[in-house]
Amino acid sequence: PSGMSGRSPFTDSSSEEYGGKKYQRRNDVMKHQDEALERISKQVKTINTLGKTMYEELDEQGEILEDMHDDVIEINEGMKKASNYADSLKDSVKNDKLCAVIIGLIVVLVIVTIISFA
Repeated sequence: PSGMSGRSPFTDSSSEEYGGKKYQRRNDVMKHQDEALERISKQVKTINTLGKTMYEELDEQGEILEDMHDDVIEINEGMKKASNYADSLKDSVKNDKLCAVIIGLIVVLVIVTIISFA
């Protein structure tokens, strides 16, 4: 062991330099992965926020649609009543026209009778 100075042949400067580069490369890769994970985390948080906003908006729109549905049912019932009323008016007008004709004929008959006896 006269040529050895107590150093292992595996710990020479080139070996230490290789280990340091390998360590640095691993740190660089981990740093890059951490940055990528941070970006993904931010994107997931953004998507989560968008999802919550969409849920709230859909919930509000659902309530609006339910209110509109109730209004449509109420209007439909009103339209049915109005239609029935219009039908009854139509029938009434037909009967009223007949009555008006009868009354008119009676008036004409009375006038003709008065004129003929006068």
